[in-house]
Amino acid sequence: NGSVYFDTVAFAASGKKYGKLDPSKIGDEVLMAEGEGALSVSTLAEKRNSADFALWKASKVGEPAWPSPWGDGRPGWHIECS
Repeated sequence: NGSVYFDTVAFAASGKKYGKLDPSKIGDEVLMAEGEGALSVSTLAEKRNSADFALWKASKVGEPAWPSPWGDGRPGWHIECS
């Protein structure tokens, strides 16, 4: 659909430590729902795992968009959340 998600399971399977800053939060569905709100329900079918997060979001009508190899869209995160 033009959106790109970070695959948390593939990252961990490659031998890297996902969540090493705070391992206690890995898999915390309450925190994930709080962070994504109602968006998490609509994007769940696009993700491979519920912990995956958007790197690039396909644009919707009326939204700002920039060209990319995946199609027009925008960064999938808010800079203030970095």
